[in-house]
Amino acid sequence: MQKHLPVWLRNNSGLLIVLVAVFLIYVPSLSGDFIIDDIPFIRDNPHIRHIGDIARYFTKGLWENSVHEFNNEPLYRPMNLVPAMLNYALWGANPFGHHVFLLLLHLANTCLVYALIRKLVAASAMAATIGAAVFALHPARVESVAWICGGIDPLVAFFVFAAMLAHRFFIDSLDNVPADRNSAWRYLGLSLVCFQLALWSKEVAFIFPVIAVAHDLIYRRKIHWPSVGLHAIVVVAYLIARSLVLVKAGQLSAVDFSKISRLIDFALGYSEMLVLPIHIPFYIQPPEHAVSSVLGIVSAIVMAALAGYCWRNCDTSKRKHLAFSLVWMIGFFWPAILLAFYTDGFYAGRYLYIPSAGVAIFAALFYDHLHAVYPRLKNTVIACCALIVACYGWVTWRDIPSWHDAGTIYGKIAAIAPENAVGFVGLGYYYLDHGGQCGSRTEFHACAAKGQHLRAARGVPGGAGNAQRDEQQAGAKRVIFSGSGETQSEKFRGLGGAGKSGVDERARR
Repeated sequence: MQKHLPVWLRNNSGLLIVLVAVFLIYVPSLSGDFIIDDIPFIRDNPHIRHIGDIARYFTKGLWENSVHEFNNEPLYRPMNLVPAMLNYALWGANPFGHHVFLLLLHLANTCLVYALIRKLVAASAMAATIGAAVFALHPARVESVAWICGGIDPLVAFFVFAAMLAHRFFIDSLDNVPADRNSAWRYLGLSLVCFQLALWSKEVAFIFPVIAVAHDLIYRRKIHWPSVGLHAIVVVAYLIARSLVLVKAGQLSAVDFSKISRLIDFALGYSEMLVLPIHIPFYIQPPEHAVSSVLGIVSAIVMAALAGYCWRNCDTSKRKHLAFSLVWMIGFFWPAILLAFYTDGFYAGRYLYIPSAGVAIFAALFYDHLHAVYPRLKNTVIACCALIVACYGWVTWRDIPSWHDAGTIYGKIAAIAPENAVGFVGLGYYYLDHGGQCGSRTEFHACAAKGQHLRAARGVPGGAGNAQRDEQQAGAKRVIFSGSGETQSEKFRGLGGAGKSGVDERARR
């Protein structure tokens, strides 16, 4: 072991450099405060303070395990609060410990992506380093790493990456001559456990059995049906438990498949976010304007051109790797695609966390191809890749302070979506808590001026209808423009609390 470790470190030194770079860039996030959903799920949540509450996570919905104890949100994610409970036991209500855990989780995922690239596509160490760097330092990761409750995606990604890696070892053990069936079934068991934990973390993991089958068809041209059956049993058991726990499931009435234009807009927006992430938006509520631009069209063309170039110029073995990277990226992108058809239409950079592993595989494959075709340009290609990664890292470092506290994040939301009242509600509440009466009055005044766009009221527990939204809108105006009755501070706090309940509930999605 002692003899092999220096050799491994020498052969994989690029990964260590990437890990150090990621840590240094994300260090500012460690001083971040609790924001948005962190407050009801961690800071004020009584259900993460005793180890015995873990059983509650499996018998109640996600929001029922928050301080609000809502039961009208169809989310069953028992694993979400387990890390929060462990961190609370170590650090209490100190956000620093939660941020440390999240950064370590992101570093672990970077290692898993590196291992996946090396194992799945047999890429060189330099190619795997470039792929891991693209994954780890991409600006779209900021929401998932700098925001504590955004850590849902790194959590499910950790289990999905581990499940895929174990599945590949399982298949390789079967294909050995002679087949090592004892090791094979151990790897399959590990893959199933990781898949179950991923399902308990977030619904995006549903697609993993399909990805595993696609992997077998691409690389083996045959399916291992016992493995498929065992994965199906895990899915069925999860669905039964979910249906027994949740008061209501997702409503098909909220799906509108006529929203093709929104799907195209979202697809172009995510393309821009992947290729040219100059600006990563964040919405608590669905955007009421187009999220894409000309850069989205350019980004989509660039991705299609690169994929087409690789397909035409790569040999059969590399085409398999390219096909799998595209299957992974598109397959795990299904929640973002589905949400485009929802009436609400949520849009967020965090949905790219798992799909970006497919981008990392493609980046590694593309580097190895260029190195093989143009060996004299090796240093030039490495320099270009380093420049792209450095640009990603700089944008990431620039965006991290936006997630430092409630004031900075609600300021960002208000700037990105000024037509929506939720950012102004959050800012008003923030100023109120920090003694800024003048700031509170200004922000709540802007909130009330939104008229029919006072969407924050729509998230009030129990589901506010049009009449209740009108009443809240009128109440907001009375709070700001009247000078009688309770003190201004009390009035602002009531309005801010009503808006904030909506902010918390909507953001968790």
